[in-house]
Amino acid sequence: MSLEARIARLEATEAVRRTFNRYLYFLDGGKTDDLLAVFATDATMEAMNYPPGTGGTLRFEGRERIGELYRPLKAGSFRHNSTNTSIAVADDARSATLTSYFLTAAPNAIQGGVYEGTMRAVGDDPAGTWEIVTWRVASQWGWNVAGDPATYANPLHAFTQGDGRPAGL
Repeated sequence: MSLEARIARLEATEAVRRTFNRYLYFLDGGKTDDLLAVFATDATMEAMNYPPGTGGTLRFEGRERIGELYRPLKAGSFRHNSTNTSIAVADDARSATLTSYFLTAAPNAIQGGVYEGTMRAVGDDPAGTWEIVTWRVASQWGWNVAGDPATYANPLHAFTQGDGRPAGL
C-alpha cells in the first residue's frame, strides 16, 4: 500500500471517529436535528433489546424514521460514554465499520452495550465528512434503583452482529 493510501486511511479513521463523537455529543445534548444529520438519508438502524431489557427489536429505515426513536428522548437526562472503539477503514478509504462499547448513565439507572455500524465518506475527501449508513445499538445489561424489575444482564455477544468482536477482527 502506498504512503498516500496509508495516509488517506489514517485520515479516514479520524473522520469516522469525529462522526461517532458527533453522534454521542448531539445525542446527549438533545440536538436531534444535528444528530439525525449524522445519518445518511437512506440509513438503517436497529435498536436491539429495546426498550432495554425487553428483548425487543426496533428497526428503522431512513433518517426521518430514525428520528422516531431519538426525538422523544429527554435531553440532559443521560450521558453516553464509549470505550474500546474499533474502526476498520476499507482500502479505498471510502467506507468503514465501527464497534464500540457504551455505558449510559442516568440519574437512577445505568446501562451498557455495543454500538456497531458502517459509515461512508461524503464527497471526494475521505478526511472530510462521513455519515452513518447502518447502525445497531445493542443494550446488553442494565441496573436501576433497587426494586425496579428492569435490571437485566446479557452476555457480550448478545444482540450483536459481530459476536462481540471489534470491527475489522
